[in-house]
Amino acid sequence: MTEGGASDHDEPVHDARVDAVLSDLEQLADLPVESHLEVYEAVHAKLREVLQSAGQAPGPRPPTPPGPTPPRPAVS
Repeated sequence: MTEGGASDHDEPVHDARVDAVLSDLEQLADLPVESHLEVYEAVHAKLREVLQSAGQAPGPRPPTPPGPTPPRPAVS
């Protein structure tokens, strides 16, 4: 374990939603410094949205329990 509590072999976990938001920072190089605050605030707001929705995304469906398949209704 390291001083921060994580073991040395832990790898960062990436979230595609966070990576997409952080990619917005790449535009800073092409913008004047006066515009950076607006970009930072937008990125911050998007990251807050991702954080608030964490754990709310639908996950995989639970497996179907074993047993007989219920009969399908007859098609007329």
